[in-house]
Amino acid sequence: ATTGITIAGQSGVGGSWSYQFSLPTAITFDQYNNMYIMDAGNNRIQRWWPGSTYGVTVAAASMSNPRGMAFNPSANPPNEICDAAYWNSTIKIVAGSTGSYSSALNRLYTPVHITFDGNGFMYVVDNGNNRIQRFPPGSTSSTSAVTVAGYTTTGGSSFSELNDPYSIFVDSEGTMYIMDTANYRIVKWLSGQPLGFTVAGGHGTGTTLDKIGTSYAIYLDDQSNIYISEYSNHRVTIWLNGNTTAGSIVAGNSTAGSALNQLRNPYGLYVDSVYDAVTGVTLCGQSGVAGSWSNQFSSPTSITLDQFGNMYIMDSGNNRIQKWTPGATFGVTVVSASMSSPKGVAFDPSGNLGVADSGNHRAILYSVICPPTTTSTTPAFRSGLASTGTVVAGYTTSGGSGSSQLNGPTAIFLDLNRTLYILDNLNYRVQKWIYGQPLGFTVAGGRGSGTTLDKISTGQGLFVDDQSSVYVSEIGNDRVTRWDNTIAGVIVAGNGTAGSALNQLRDPWGIYVDSNYTVFVVDRGNHRVQMWERGASAGMTVAGQSGVSGPWSYQFNLPTSITFDQYGYMYIMDSGNNRIQRWWPGSDFGTTVASSASLYNPRGLAIDPLGNLVLADCSNHRAVSFPGGCGAITTTTIAPLTNPPNEICDAAYWNSTIRIVAGSTGSYSTALNRLYTPTDLFFDGNGYMYVVDYGNNRIQRFPPGSTSSTSAVTVAGYTTTGGSSFSELNDPYSIFVDSEGTMYIMDTTNYRVIKWRSGEPLGFIVAGGHGTGTTLDKIGTSYAIYLDDQSNIYISEYSNHRVTIWL
Repeated sequence: ATTGITIAGQSGVGGSWSYQFSLPTAITFDQYNNMYIMDAGNNRIQRWWPGSTYGVTVAAASMSNPRGMAFNPSANPPNEICDAAYWNSTIKIVAGSTGSYSSALNRLYTPVHITFDGNGFMYVVDNGNNRIQRFPPGSTSSTSAVTVAGYTTTGGSSFSELNDPYSIFVDSEGTMYIMDTANYRIVKWLSGQPLGFTVAGGHGTGTTLDKIGTSYAIYLDDQSNIYISEYSNHRVTIWLNGNTTAGSIVAGNSTAGSALNQLRNPYGLYVDSVYDAVTGVTLCGQSGVAGSWSNQFSSPTSITLDQFGNMYIMDSGNNRIQKWTPGATFGVTVVSASMSSPKGVAFDPSGNLGVADSGNHRAILYSVICPPTTTSTTPAFRSGLASTGTVVAGYTTSGGSGSSQLNGPTAIFLDLNRTLYILDNLNYRVQKWIYGQPLGFTVAGGRGSGTTLDKISTGQGLFVDDQSSVYVSEIGNDRVTRWDNTIAGVIVAGNGTAGSALNQLRDPWGIYVDSNYTVFVVDRGNHRVQMWERGASAGMTVAGQSGVSGPWSYQFNLPTSITFDQYGYMYIMDSGNNRIQRWWPGSDFGTTVASSASLYNPRGLAIDPLGNLVLADCSNHRAVSFPGGCGAITTTTIAPLTNPPNEICDAAYWNSTIRIVAGSTGSYSTALNRLYTPTDLFFDGNGYMYVVDYGNNRIQRFPPGSTSSTSAVTVAGYTTTGGSSFSELNDPYSIFVDSEGTMYIMDTTNYRVIKWRSGEPLGFIVAGGHGTGTTLDKIGTSYAIYLDDQSNIYISEYSNHRVTIWL
């Protein structure tokens, strides 16, 4: 855009009316796109709805020149469970009464589907009563619901009515999308409204794409596109957001059948990503055959997924819920109980499984159980066998080339679903081994050794990215290849010829691939680590002295393995020096974080879930661990990650009574429990509060639950008098903290933005830093910054009367 639009306030006029501001200083948004403005001159916070011509005061109190503003984080995202979850098969009735149906608010009549919102409210499709009922968290058989859609139990076709509703989806704003089956339409119903409106179908039944047939399931993706599982039309259609005219087919061909491009009476539906496939792939069940074996279903009705990609299927005819891990050839029963024609299944925010037990006219819950966290005290250095291991792949110690065998395996990768990828070195293949299975299958190589791209040679490094592409570090071919399929790989590092040039490798070993698909290679024969960006024709040396071995902090001696922590630090197994080196991003040298003269030809390296460094001490025939030094480990269960910031309940309001969480009214100093003219604040996902302590030229971090007496930790700016070095700030004014805890600081009088990683003594410049000015390589006096999801930096330049973006 070349011009802006005034969306709040009266341009050029200060005031205290609801449509005015007086010297506003800060802005933020909630998940509903409501704006919250710190109206500093009026000592209030105003909330403006999208498109509104006035604001509403949500907080007002006695303040002195208030500046920054932020939301404290809230609850969990949906469908998140603990890794080893299982469920109690004892039924807990959370709505309705077994065998008793009526139109009373504490009764149901043939419920067919349920879902939960982020606050734990349960929405039940009360099919026989042609309505949607909402039950509060903790409901029981006697709890009365609130009818939120469908206001005549006899049903109908008006916008206040439903007729044989069958499925529901509730978005993050509490808006309902309802499969109004006998009206052949999808109704969008805003929370609290007396009427819905049609967003798909509504033209009667039929097979043309402007109509939908009898349908029993819907799904809404993150773009608000609607997917409809059309039972009678044997297809799934997508109706794009805003297009109420016609849908398009995304699964099936409208003809009933069992071919891969066909469906027969599709029911439940779940969408994770959109692909333009012309045929489907059978993931679970035996096509065309009903049964009760673990690889079979009998009239399944509903599906949902957890955060690990595991599928949960309501196997209605077998009265059970089956869990299928990705790539598995059979399911595991997680719930089996006495139910009557169960239909919908959903997770509540705590990970419990809810079921619409249709024939029993009730909604039931199966409680999740998470194994307790256990801990053990470890010495500073641990080796040897702590217990007997379990063989999970390779079932003959003499080795072989069968699907149950391995021959000289050298590297392994374990994904989030416990699936193993094994570099089966002397069989020149990579085997994928699903957890608990007796056999593996080949996903790369397997055609003998060779230099053509359908083969791999001997290798020592393996990595699998988030798209399940397999990367192989081939010593024999001096290259790294990526396998997106089982037919052939593509070269992503090296050129197949040994050498020390930037486009070459010599005996590559360990590899690591980051979220940008940049490949980091331990170039063992050249005693260096090379970084190859996706599509690059040459690499860049990011650690080590190319072609020179040595013991200095900037050198390696035959390094073998690499891994990264969440802060972007590299950890390299410097095998010839019997040490593990940590390299900061952009650093010219490493720091030794673990070493022992007793190591003998150490190879592989990994960080365990407790932060310990574990390595394969090859010629000592053992695995050893160097425990991390992060303080005592407790048995306290760690809270799950929080929601994205700025999420609040739909009808939120705020108490205007002030609670001091940092500093003391009217008292300023350099003490750690005091502030001096604070100008901005920010909360991270764990509830820690970062305060820009402007007058003390520092950033202070306060823990959750802090009070006026709480001492902070200084996390940036280490001289209170200020300065321009990388350890100092000068009149800092604004802060943004990303999901990794990295701070972006508006260092106002230094005319720069500083990026400061958590725990580091120095920051570095990512915008400005060339003094003040109006040219685009400089920034003027600035008081606010923002970081988008691509890490682009936006700067509000007060003195230059502009906002700039630094990519």
